[in-house]
Amino acid sequence: MSRESQHTSRAWWPLFGLAAVALGHTATWMAQFALSPDELRVGGQVMFDAYNTDGTEVLFRLSAGMGMLGIAALVVFGAGFRRMLEQRVPRESLLPAVAGNALIATAGALLVAFVFRAMVFDTIAEYGVDAQVTTYSLSQNVPLAAWVGVGVAEVVTAIAAFKYGAFGKGFGWFSAVLATLTLIVVLTGTPFPGNVAAGIWLIGAAVVAMRGSAVANRAPALTPVTA
Repeated sequence: MSRESQHTSRAWWPLFGLAAVALGHTATWMAQFALSPDELRVGGQVMFDAYNTDGTEVLFRLSAGMGMLGIAALVVFGAGFRRMLEQRVPRESLLPAVAGNALIATAGALLVAFVFRAMVFDTIAEYGVDAQVTTYSLSQNVPLAAWVGVGVAEVVTAIAAFKYGAFGKGFGWFSAVLATLTLIVVLTGTPFPGNVAAGIWLIGAAVVAMRGSAVANRAPALTPVTA
């Protein structure tokens, strides 16, 4: 195994993929059940009174902050995953750039999502009950849907595994199945469950990257040309 391969196998960046899931998904879900289904259905002043409490505000603001940390972790993981792909596919391939950009785009969508989460109680303070249904809905649904961008990285990983042998076939099928599930929820206009597939794939990708044992056929490393 080359020195470059050893470095890739022992890299630290995959840990940020696990951190992105732990922080990001905890933040996504920890405020989802702040209200009961009955309170949501009634809406209006009843809904406003149900979640306009100090405890709920702490929950929402804490989840927003945790989500921001998860975003930072996802950015680091996206950069590392792109570099790893660059070492495993031909130089002219666009796959590394597409995968890296997909993860960065997901981080951008999550940034918007958790800004919505953070602004809920500021909106309450400024507009009261008038805007609370809209802001509450945005703060809950956008974080769920924002993760679907990871589906592009899932597709890229499957292609890289089957076309270039960049990963083992097992991880290729793993990515292909999750990409198919993500595509289904997107095409049916219900992207919210996509966060589950995204989290599962990020954990798998981080584990594969840490172990460094899923490579079937690395592209040969480029050597400098000397005159």
